[in-house]
Amino acid sequence: MFIDCKLAWALLNNLFVLSLRPESERYYNFTELACQLNEPEEGVAPTDSRLRPDQRYMEEGKWDEANAEKIRLEEKQRNVRKAREEEAEKAAKEGWLMYIHFVCRYLETR
Repeated sequence: MFIDCKLAWALLNNLFVLSLRPESERYYNFTELACQLNEPEEGVAPTDSRLRPDQRYMEEGKWDEANAEKIRLEEKQRNVRKAREEEAEKAAKEGWLMYIHFVCRYLETR
């Protein structure tokens, strides 16, 4: 049994309009289902974006707190990245020193 594509699209469009939340403008015109998908759950991975405090503040309408938390998280990420890059640079320098030492020892024994 095949359904006419135009009819299916019209049905889906009506379903979308009917399932909007009462205050849909406040929730970016998301449907009830879309809003429920982002609800916090137990037992999710620690990297799940639903656990981000800045996102939670934004969903609660606390824009200033969300922005401050986002800036704090970004600064923390920058510091971690900088430390990781410095560590990699240090390891690279040590690697070259070990290589030069090895080559010198090799040339001495040759």
